[in-house]
Amino acid sequence: MQPSHFYLARLDENLYATEKAKAKVTYSAQDPPLPFQFVETTATGELDRASIVSIVMNPTKEDDTFVLGDDAYYCLLVDALDNGNTRTVSELLEEETEQDDRRHAINTI
Repeated sequence: MQPSHFYLARLDENLYATEKAKAKVTYSAQDPPLPFQFVETTATGELDRASIVSIVMNPTKEDDTFVLGDDAYYCLLVDALDNGNTRTVSELLEEETEQDDRRHAINTI
C-alpha cells in the first residue's frame, strides 16, 4: 500500500449482521496532490470495529477513486484527528455543564 496521510476503508461485510470484533475491509489511500480523492488499493485486512471513526454515506466513485466533497472531507478529518478522545458527546456535554455549575458556584460565593 502506498504511503498516505489518511486512508478510507470500504467495508466488505455488513457490520450490523455480525457480532464480530473485526470487520473485513479494502483500503483506499489518499492521493497527496488531490487530498479529496482516495484511490483504491489492493490492500485488504481486518479493522477493529471500535476504530471506525465515521462513515461516508454514498461517496462519489470515479473509476478506482472515491471523491469526497470538501464538507465530508473536513468532517472526516476532524473525526480522525479527534479520535484520541473516547468520551461520547453526552459525556462531554455533562462535563461542560458540571464545569459551568462549578464556575457559577465560585462566582456566587
